Amino acid sequence: MRYLARGAALTLLLSGCADPVGLPDLRVGAGLTEVYSASWSNLPSPAHRVVRDEAAWTVLWDSLQAGGARPPLDFSVQELLVASLGTRPSGGYLIHVDSLLDTGTQRTAFVTTYRPGTGCAVATILTQPVDVVATPARDTPIAFVERARTYSCE
Repeated sequence: MRYLARGAALTLLLSGCADPVGLPDLRVGAGLTEVYSASWSNLPSPAHRVVRDEAAWTVLWDSLQAGGARPPLDFSVQELLVASLGTRPSGGYLIHVDSLLDTGTQRTAFVTTYRPGTGCAVATILTQPVDVVATPARDTPIAFVERARTYSCE
């Protein structure tokens, strides 16, 4: 159930950047499945949210203007974590849901945002990075913790 736009995001992210420093392997943690990731999302404001039903997933997918068939999900056993960065002034920005910590009474989603640093040649277009991952559905609340990183291309 992978909708891979990650390659396109990384192509845009790294265009003109021969050797990014500080950009780790962007795999998702245990218990998470990448559903959709892109540099352009049509989501103009930064946000973190949880999608727990088909109706909300349909609205989100339509607003993403991702094209293609919406990846099917079984919301009786799954839910989605959505992290969007909002409008950014150029290419090279990325948001990534890294992992989910479940203590039994609380879950914490760890999200990292990346911005281009020194020496990075990036596309001069507005972008709206987004990352959507699936996780097993639970009745516990989810808090999002976001950290920002700058990578260098020198």
